[in-house]
Amino acid sequence: MTMEELEEDGILLPRDQWGKRELKSRVAKVPLLVIAGAALGSVGMMYLGNGRGLTWMGLGVFFASLTAFTAVSLSGIR
Repeated sequence: MTMEELEEDGILLPRDQWGKRELKSRVAKVPLLVIAGAALGSVGMMYLGNGRGLTWMGLGVFFASLTAFTAVSLSGIR
């Protein structure tokens, strides 16, 4: 796609507005920090589990946090 097509589709701002708006993320930071903590905790669980039950619980928490991260991130761009 060309830059003009992206502007027409509303994906890019018109050229006269480039650099005039403040760049700010609409993604909520607190939920992302909680999710990051859960992901780090799950890595610790997988390490300490040594292939046993705690490893699999950690893997489940990791995939849940990955799903939550994706959902929160997508909610910020809608």
